[in-house]
Amino acid sequence: MRLVLSTGEVIFCVCVVALALYLSPFFIDEVNVNASNAWEFLLVWDDEENFVHNEVIQSGLNLANLYAMFTMTKINVYEPFGWVLKAVQAQFVGLDSWWIRIVSTALHFVAAAVLAQTSALLLDMMALLSEIKSRVITDTKMKQRRERNHWYGCCISAMVFAIHPVHVEVIAWPSAQPYTLCALFSNLALYVYVRAMYRKLCEVPIGKKNTMVMLMESIFGGGGRSDPLCCGLYLSALLSKSACILLPAGFFLIDVLVFSTLQPLLPRPSVKHCISYAGVKFQWNAPGRRLAVVDT
Repeated sequence: MRLVLSTGEVIFCVCVVALALYLSPFFIDEVNVNASNAWEFLLVWDDEENFVHNEVIQSGLNLANLYAMFTMTKINVYEPFGWVLKAVQAQFVGLDSWWIRIVSTALHFVAAAVLAQTSALLLDMMALLSEIKSRVITDTKMKQRRERNHWYGCCISAMVFAIHPVHVEVIAWPSAQPYTLCALFSNLALYVYVRAMYRKLCEVPIGKKNTMVMLMESIFGGGGRSDPLCCGLYLSALLSKSACILLPAGFFLIDVLVFSTLQPLLPRPSVKHCISYAGVKFQWNAPGRRLAVVDT
């Protein structure tokens, strides 16, 4: 009997096999019985001061320890959410470097899955911008096929991201675990930001009189209820690891991408638009007043 797989099923199988091979060293019997081999480093600490000699993460999650986590620096590093995560693991599995690496891998894979969804959504948004610019509406079936292809491609790219050797440090070194938590929160923040922008653009009527007004509001009017969530995720990423400090530049570049793609349809932003974009609220604005844009 001939087995016929769809494109999605083939991609799923490829991703599962690749991730399984990536995880296989963790489950080699020789490693688990402490035999000397190439993978024995999976059973040791890369930095004992962060774990073995760190009393804060070994003393439970009481208020005193939580206060210490949010006020101390260790080895010139401030990562309170990272220490909270380590303390939770210490309570459940003890100081087991193997389990620490397993949790790091799980966080890394989840971050990759969120990245796949974010990338696919960004590609969907770019296709929508092309429709708005050309004033051509794509039928539902073709749109669904396009979005499915975007998702398949982004699953492959996210799989490459997950198993790429450049990220091996955050898996192999227990002390680098906060980077995986930071990546997860950062990718979630990007997803929320892109999703909010995409939803606003989906509400823009293509080829209608007020199209330009709604486009300018989509770019310069903020994300509404998603803004606090996006800020909270960014703050969580910062409290996990400061490596994500430039993440807001990514938000700005997404807006630049949207605005530049729609050129020359959109007018040059006014000073008011720029101030509004920067988050300054004008007290003299009437409730519900729209941004002033000349429709062309």
